[in-house]
Amino acid sequence: MATTESPYPQTGYEQAALHTDRRATLGERQRLAVLLLGFLLLGFWFSMATPPFETPDELFHYAFVRHIAQGNGLPVQEPNVTAPWAQEGSQAPLYYLLVGWLTRGIDHRDFGALSVRNPRANIGDPLFPGNKNFMLYSAADHPLVGANLALHIGRWVSLVLGLVTLWCTYLTVRLATPPQPSPGSGGSGDRGGEPLVPPPAWERGGGDKKLAATTPPQPFTPPQPAPGRGGSSDRGGAMAVPPPGWGRV
Repeated sequence: MATTESPYPQTGYEQAALHTDRRATLGERQRLAVLLLGFLLLGFWFSMATPPFETPDELFHYAFVRHIAQGNGLPVQEPNVTAPWAQEGSQAPLYYLLVGWLTRGIDHRDFGALSVRNPRANIGDPLFPGNKNFMLYSAADHPLVGANLALHIGRWVSLVLGLVTLWCTYLTVRLATPPQPSPGSGGSGDRGGEPLVPPPAWERGGGDKKLAATTPPQPFTPPQPAPGRGGSSDRGGAMAVPPPGWGRV
């Protein structure tokens, strides 16, 4: 079936939409790469600089992962029973299953020596003087072996998931925002935001089409009614309309 082209030239917005490429430009991809790389480097540095189990509830998250890695399945939460994973045993299990599978070949037997809590810790009120270390041996150097290695694998999995979240957020924003007219595409940005309309010759269906085709679109100006003919100047701004009988003549 043959398609019929509109006799009217495309408006500035339509021209801008045709000339706009929704694929990321080189500069946009470079900025995104810098953002993702910066997030990855800062996250990795933070994972290495933070002592074991000093992030919030990390001790309980690791206990959940260790329970999975040892082949015990999902933990069972029981009332009035304190388990090593505490309230974290009720979390959605997909992350713990993944990290448990990744760390199943690591020896976790040094977990007890690494997870000694600080009896004089003052946690929860940063303005109150006291010891802010949650664990007793946080100032010591811990090699990446055993439970500490498994702990850092869990941290790195979280870092990768955060990177994926950042990437998906970028894609969502690009899908949710309309395309922006590219420079020189004839969009409204070229004329200070004024809407563009076809030249009058095309509207009348006559005139020199060659001249009209080469005439650039002009800003739209609403027609002003002549004084004394029922226009807005005679009726206080009301638009003049023909009497009802005109529609049947």
